[in-house]
Amino acid sequence: MLKSLKSFLKHLPVKEAELAAPRRREGERSQPDRSGGAANSGGVAPVPTPAPEVPEKAKRRQCTAEYKRSIVAQAEACRDDGASGALLRREGLYSSHLTTWRRQKARRT
Repeated sequence: MLKSLKSFLKHLPVKEAELAAPRRREGERSQPDRSGGAANSGGVAPVPTPAPEVPEKAKRRQCTAEYKRSIVAQAEACRDDGASGALLRREGLYSSHLTTWRRQKARRT
């Protein structure tokens, strides 16, 4: 199929105007417009200033051993369905924290 299409296209008459480079319309540019600001004579792009309200690197939260023991004890005291999930949401923790802290507690005893 592709071979027959190629041979068909070879036999079509081609005008020289069709082979010439495409003409540009007025107002059409190959490069975007530049801003009207002053030229940067140094040739080096200005360094962007970081936003002051965004920290460069987030600090990891560190929990004390007392806090971990307290949360594990509260989680073990939860009896209702969803109570431990509510505890974790209230404290901003994940279930993996609880699992890790329970393992740490088991190793110490």
